[in-house]
Amino acid sequence: MLIEKLMIKNYRKFEKLSVEFNDDNLIVLAGANNTGKTSLVLLLRSLFNNTKMVRDVDISIEVRNKYIKELTEYIESKSPSDANKFVELLLEYMSKKDKNIEEEFISNKVLNYPIKAQLIISYDVDEPIGIFADYLMDLDENNRQLYFEYSVGVNNGALRNGLNEIKENLFKKYNEILNAVGNKAEKINLFERAFFKELNNYLENKYYYCDQNFKLRNEIPGKDFKSLINFKYISASRKLDDEEVKDKSITNSVIDINDPLTDHSDWKAEFDDLRKAIKKAFDDNQIEQKLESSTSKELDIIKKSLDSVAENEIDGMEAMLLLEDKIILDLIKSAISINYTYQTDNGKIVLGEESQGLGVSNLIYITLEIQKFIRKAKTSKDKVNIFIIEEPENHMHVQMQKIFISYLMDIFSKDTLVQSMVTTHSTEIVKECKLDYIKVIRPSSVFKNYLVDLKEFVLKHSEDRNFYETLFKLNFSNIIFADYAILFEGDTERMYLESLLTRSGKYPVLARKYIAYCQVGGAHAKKYFPLIEELRVKTCIFTDIDYSRREDKELGDDRNKALKTKSTNATLNCVVKKTDKDDESILVSDILERISDNQEFNKNEDYRIFTQNIKDGYARTLEDTLLREYINKNVKNLKLRSKINNVFQKIDKKNWKKIRQQSKFVFSLPNPQKASIRYVTDKISKSDFMYSVIMNDLHTKSIPNYINEGLSWLQKQ
Repeated sequence: MLIEKLMIKNYRKFEKLSVEFNDDNLIVLAGANNTGKTSLVLLLRSLFNNTKMVRDVDISIEVRNKYIKELTEYIESKSPSDANKFVELLLEYMSKKDKNIEEEFISNKVLNYPIKAQLIISYDVDEPIGIFADYLMDLDENNRQLYFEYSVGVNNGALRNGLNEIKENLFKKYNEILNAVGNKAEKINLFERAFFKELNNYLENKYYYCDQNFKLRNEIPGKDFKSLINFKYISASRKLDDEEVKDKSITNSVIDINDPLTDHSDWKAEFDDLRKAIKKAFDDNQIEQKLESSTSKELDIIKKSLDSVAENEIDGMEAMLLLEDKIILDLIKSAISINYTYQTDNGKIVLGEESQGLGVSNLIYITLEIQKFIRKAKTSKDKVNIFIIEEPENHMHVQMQKIFISYLMDIFSKDTLVQSMVTTHSTEIVKECKLDYIKVIRPSSVFKNYLVDLKEFVLKHSEDRNFYETLFKLNFSNIIFADYAILFEGDTERMYLESLLTRSGKYPVLARKYIAYCQVGGAHAKKYFPLIEELRVKTCIFTDIDYSRREDKELGDDRNKALKTKSTNATLNCVVKKTDKDDESILVSDILERISDNQEFNKNEDYRIFTQNIKDGYARTLEDTLLREYINKNVKNLKLRSKINNVFQKIDKKNWKKIRQQSKFVFSLPNPQKASIRYVTDKISKSDFMYSVIMNDLHTKSIPNYINEGLSWLQKQ
């Protein structure tokens, strides 16, 4: 029995969420902090354990706001004069809402904003379904699915009775808030808090088995639903300190995997022999009689003390020896220690559990829990077995995270009895995973999240599957967790951009955000666009305009000739659409014209492309623009006659020497007596040049126009 699909509605930041489980039985739920991974796990704990952990504050904020807005507008329109009339209108409104949703909810015991979790469970044709048989609503032999729903809502009957007790207080709050001076939306929010705080006392869990449309529903007791599920949850906040080590958590887990008190244990017979031997030893040595004799005096003193404090019906106190199976097992656990051994030239070294760091202890603990759960699942083949691990990367270094997730992929792909969900904010775990396993939670607004299933994404873009699998392994996995992304072409661009954002102070919003820096070539940037749109990550793409550098085997130092060449940048050629006047490919002059007109290629709401343009003096590279910006901002200091309009404009060798001396840029002086910026940067060592820019704090003094345009756009998103 396996969970095929999980659907959630109206829970916290998940107005609607659908999670498909994979054939390999492993889901990696990835997302940054505060995106709802733990929220989802908590709901599953409540669902599978039949615990009333869900409260009014867990109802989707947007749903709550909409409900209260409609409710207050309805009551305001009737102008209630007293608490009785107020409650009458309240119940009248609730009744109307119940009737409106009669088709969706057969039972009108629950209001129309419940939290819902719907499960589709599937089974194979030859699989036993004994404990699930009573919950089959579709008798079609070709439909091997069962449907269950878990709902958390307000019991209207209990609320109607309870309103009599709270009506005066609730009506008073209603008047105070609605009649107060201030913004109406803020006042409604205040009333919402007061109203839902009262509703919290009337929340109830309901379980149903349903038809495939979840329209026909029959209620079942929560304990009966719980009996269908084997559920294990390892929390991210699990204790791994010295106290737990003293409790021999690893030793206990090892013994629990092969628990001798169960029928499937490999050492049940040996344990039975040991138990009999211990009991015989106690009997032969009259331990119980000696214990009773040695403690009788102290127990008499305690009895007299009780009598002096108050009357009681206790006639006496005596010590008894309890040698139950569990007590004997605990005795064995306390006597056994799992040690780590190391072989050296001088012999074997033995160290105890406490010798290992938290990372190793964490890894061993989780591994043992998995093995214990799998063993248990083999005796519960007719149940759904689900194992959840929250943020296993806690306390693990990078390499250990990679090894661990590889182990999980291997073990759960082999064992079809157990399904597992892992939550993570580790880029290393995401890198190591198959894309088919990864489901990403991202925020769409302050109070709403959405889920991106990368398995579905690669199916839609199957022709580029290998590309996406590769790029995640290399440099793009952190985009899952990022607030923004910046795509660039080379290492020097990354050095410049990171230094600019962290040290200039010009982009304070971006400096506080988590930015994914992703190196992409101009030929490949366009392949990232579908993924950026799917994840809805605001992305700034910096790419070079890439006109031809050489003409007739000589250095291209002519602007007109350069503009008449065809850009070799595949991304620009892809996004700048052809017109009727364009031939096979688009000229650089066409691209520059459309950039200046802010035309179609820069209109996507998730990403924008920025390249050198006319304002950058027809530059071809980042180095071109940095040199030109610096020169133009220091014309007087350099004693140049005028600003440099474009990177093809000639500068004499004497002034190039001044520029290098004053700026401390690292570049070679040109051989000709006069040379352009284009000529100089074509011979430059990019890394040496960029080190000189950053080390001399020149990156903040000569920001290129296209870089500033891109970062300013991103900062406003």
